[in-house]
Amino acid sequence: MDLLNKVLQKIFSQNPGLKRGINDARMVEAWAPAVGETIAKHSKARQVKNKTMIVDVDHPIWKQELIANKTLALQKLNAKISEMMGEEPGKVWIEDLFLGNLSQARPQTKEQSGWSKRQK
Repeated sequence: MDLLNKVLQKIFSQNPGLKRGINDARMVEAWAPAVGETIAKHSKARQVKNKTMIVDVDHPIWKQELIANKTLALQKLNAKISEMMGEEPGKVWIEDLFLGNLSQARPQTKEQSGWSKRQK
């Protein structure tokens, strides 16, 4: 295991963007366990940019719920990320949430939109 850690450290030191990308992916993975099953069913973390997590939400009600509880969601998210990264609690990984519309993030097919058959 020590050899693997040394190899990874060397790779990361030569490619800092790679480590940042891996860390960003791990932060996105922390969304569902941090916010819980109910909210995770109605939202999907997409990416991290400049300490802001971009999250798509499937309905305006859930967006409002997350806006109202943003501080708590950020606390839980940062705690979960620290746990996953093996860091001490209290570190701020994510400072803000950008909440988008899940239906806009995934374009509908003609069948999903109800326009699969021409109206006469």
